[in-house]
Amino acid sequence: CVTGVQTCALPIFIYRLANPDRTTVGLLTTLPMSGGPVNPMQPQAAPQPWFIIETIEQTCDVEMISPGASEISDGVDVLLVVHPKEFSDELLYAIDQFVLAGGRALVFIDPHSESEQAPPRAMPMLPASRSSELDKLLAAWGLESEPGKVVGDLQIAAKVRMQRAQQILTIDYPV
Repeated sequence: CVTGVQTCALPIFIYRLANPDRTTVGLLTTLPMSGGPVNPMQPQAAPQPWFIIETIEQTCDVEMISPGASEISDGVDVLLVVHPKEFSDELLYAIDQFVLAGGRALVFIDPHSESEQAPPRAMPMLPASRSSELDKLLAAWGLESEPGKVVGDLQIAAKVRMQRAQQILTIDYPV
């Protein structure tokens, strides 16, 4: 059960009793999902871990895998790849070998990440690409993604407020 941002402990307690061996989730992402370092100039503005990571950590061990890595640890049970961007061929090979060896992977690619922090650029008028891709691996696995397409569900769309021509509107946001 969820109340606000607090999660009830009873279901987690029951899960841990039924599953005493913790699964290790390898998190491989180019997004700041696990929070970030504290800026000494603004300690109150330290990036917080995403709610999904905090939730996973309640029942699993999370092992951070750097986007610059060239291998996946043998201790990883499930690989969570979120917003893969500009991965080296060595890392792509390591992911492929992990999956081919029977490893389980959840892969999330995004044609336009709203969470990606754009790096400082010399030419601010030229926006950096905010899309992730894993085309080489997807092709090797017999899969493909459709660039520029996203999945959304109007049945469970979030209600968001936006301003259009000095008018505040509430609209459905399905993605």
